[in-house]
Amino acid sequence: DLIVSGFSKKNILSITKKAAMIEINYPPKLEKTPGVFSLISNELAQRDISIINSVISSQEHIIVVDESDILRSFDLIHVLCN
Repeated sequence: DLIVSGFSKKNILSITKKAAMIEINYPPKLEKTPGVFSLISNELAQRDISIINSVISSQEHIIVVDESDILRSFDLIHVLCN
């Protein structure tokens, strides 16, 4: 509520509660590897895990999922990154 009160209602498109974030940092050698985010998002989708939001840069991905899916998401991403 404190954060929402700092914005005008017309500037708030939606509010998502009970979301969780996974931050993935990649080594520089993966910068030019195509399809890294695609692989992760496809694997999550196959397990019925929706990505609520994401931020993607060349060496970092931030993936937001429902709080109830965070452990399954983390375990899957951990396996993919090893």
